[in-house]
Amino acid sequence: MTTVFTYGRHPAYLYLLSHCDAEFIIPKGWEESTRPRPNNVRYITESEVPAALAGADVWLSHLITPDLLYFLRSYTEVESSPRIIQIMHGRADRAGAIRTGPLARLYRTLKQQITPILGVLPQALDIEYVYITDYVAQSWGMSPGTVIYPGALLNEIEPGSHSEPYPLTVGNNLGRPHFAGDILSELNRELKMWVCGANDSTEYSPGYVSWTELRSLYQSCCCYLNLLRPPENSFNLATIEAMCAGTPIITLSHPQSIFTHRKNALVCETVEEIVYWVERLKSEKSLRMRLGTAARSLAEEIFPMNSFIKNWESLLYS
Repeated sequence: MTTVFTYGRHPAYLYLLSHCDAEFIIPKGWEESTRPRPNNVRYITESEVPAALAGADVWLSHLITPDLLYFLRSYTEVESSPRIIQIMHGRADRAGAIRTGPLARLYRTLKQQITPILGVLPQALDIEYVYITDYVAQSWGMSPGTVIYPGALLNEIEPGSHSEPYPLTVGNNLGRPHFAGDILSELNRELKMWVCGANDSTEYSPGYVSWTELRSLYQSCCCYLNLLRPPENSFNLATIEAMCAGTPIITLSHPQSIFTHRKNALVCETVEEIVYWVERLKSEKSLRMRLGTAARSLAEEIFPMNSFIKNWESLLYS
């Protein structure tokens, strides 16, 4: 079995990866109420990291800084020649938590400067780049690389009743510019919103919830508000999870959207449009059922779990 060393910075994605036939070694682990720890995930202490690095077949990085830089520094310290896989979760033009101003421009400039370095690394090291969507891959402009779309947990998140009147959205650090925080704040005043995730703002509730609670909320809410905008993808893992639960999706328009208005989602431009469709969904069970069924079918079509596993196992064992 292939042994993979990584850091637990993205539990939702690592939980998807744990469905692969591999052993994952993670320093310190993660908060297990966020995602349960599968049997093939082993936690280690910081003192065990050097030995784990030396014994791993693959070093898996979620962040260029600090993960990839640490791996590059450590590469000459081990006798083996592990493969490095860098997952590109976001586009090259995404500026993290910085919205505007000189720091945002500096952040983007640094990303632009590091891209050529990333492009030549495969000439010296056994390193592979994995992009979570084509939209992300296009922004980096590097090759070689592999695009592996996330998998949908259709077997673990069953369709729900969606009988509760609240709309739901899920996200951590919603102040980041690729979330429509201005729209969310206004909707939170007009609707009885449920907003889950780790956020500093006290205006959003219930805040952080467990994986068990989150699945229940996906199944009971009247709709899921997908408030993402470029340079983010038109979906994230929370959106896919909501789709698995057969949740009607209300989404903002996006140049690379996976959604089609009134076919498998409701695509809106303004707060007023969103409020209008939320009220319609609250009162029209047939509309909720039709759009929810279409959303789950779309998840099965675009994010098949067997393809996610097959593609990742092929990469890990190549």
